[in-house]
Amino acid sequence: MKSQRPLANVFGLGRVGLVTSFLLCEQGFSVKAIDIDEKHIQSLKAGEDPFCEPGFSNYLQKYNEQIEFGLSANKEAEFHFICVPSPEGAVGYDMSSVHDVLSKMSNCSGTIVVRTTLKPGTSRGLQLDFHRSIIYMPEFYREGSFISDWQRHPSLCCGGDKSLKEDFQRHFASKYHLDWMSLEEAEVLKVSSNMFHALKVVFANEVGRLSQSIGASSKVVMENFCKDQHLNISEKYLKPGFAFGGPCLGKDVHVMEKALNLDNFLPEAILQSNETHLKWVAQRIEAVMKPPIFILGASFKSEAKDYRDSAVLELVRQLRDRGLQMIASEKIFSSQGVDAYEFSEALSKAKSVLLASHSLSSTERDALAEFRGIIFDLLMTQQNEVIRNHSGYSPLLD
Repeated sequence: MKSQRPLANVFGLGRVGLVTSFLLCEQGFSVKAIDIDEKHIQSLKAGEDPFCEPGFSNYLQKYNEQIEFGLSANKEAEFHFICVPSPEGAVGYDMSSVHDVLSKMSNCSGTIVVRTTLKPGTSRGLQLDFHRSIIYMPEFYREGSFISDWQRHPSLCCGGDKSLKEDFQRHFASKYHLDWMSLEEAEVLKVSSNMFHALKVVFANEVGRLSQSIGASSKVVMENFCKDQHLNISEKYLKPGFAFGGPCLGKDVHVMEKALNLDNFLPEAILQSNETHLKWVAQRIEAVMKPPIFILGASFKSEAKDYRDSAVLELVRQLRDRGLQMIASEKIFSSQGVDAYEFSEALSKAKSVLLASHSLSSTERDALAEFRGIIFDLLMTQQNEVIRNHSGYSPLLD
């Protein structure tokens, strides 16, 4: 190994560990690649790909002078990449392999980078337990296409303290953009990506069963579904916020749940999750807002004055059931037993304001700027800086 190169250890030589080794070599590192299986080590030394993963053999040959395979770590390494497995355990993931590696690193300096999949909330505990700062750098590769997924991904997702970013970026910024975030955000991003991929498979299969039941081609349906990159394959509907409502989404999901004699489980799960989210929102409002609560906007979204199956109206019903006094400036809320006043009078009576689907006029924004209480942004569509900078402003979700 060439001593002038920066040094990195890679623990665990499964697919993730090997791709990480290739990535490090590409960035000019000398790599000590460590595994506990001596036969596996000997196989890799011989340039053999034990996984039959496309491209692995070529990279093993390309970087054979930069990678040293062995059973023990290089204590002088600048970075230690942990890529050991975390199989499913009794509760969450089995972290014994990760703990084993960390417990043996007390005499090693350098930055620890974990690529092993972790249960959200784990990294912070690892830092406390082992008294070391950690970068969590999840991978987003698929078996059978590890190399192509790595080469096509221009960004590296990194979670950790910002004090670690500059040194890490110095080694990787020449080719990769670093998406830096907190440890917890990186952990959630990893598992939510896999959950979404699983959800897509289940969704496509349920569309397939529905199509088959009425003689339609699921291939034609999904090909045209995927052509819509404005709504279907896009960022639309993927921003955490309030529950869905309105005359279309709920109705169609209800029909899919009840009217079709199919063993499709997604419609029921969708409706249950939406109801659970509504209850969670009501609990959060009850915890942070003081009544009387001035509710602004009854329609299911701010762009349309349509009150049919509005989740806002259902939320108000739940809040009243919890004993919270609600007031409004729209008469539509009278169906929920809420007294309506002129805007200025309602604001003077309120101790909290619940911003829902109402589009604020400039006069109303100015009045809210002087309001001394909590302004809770339910739909998180409030773009006005005066409101967002209000001392009592609180979005539903950060």
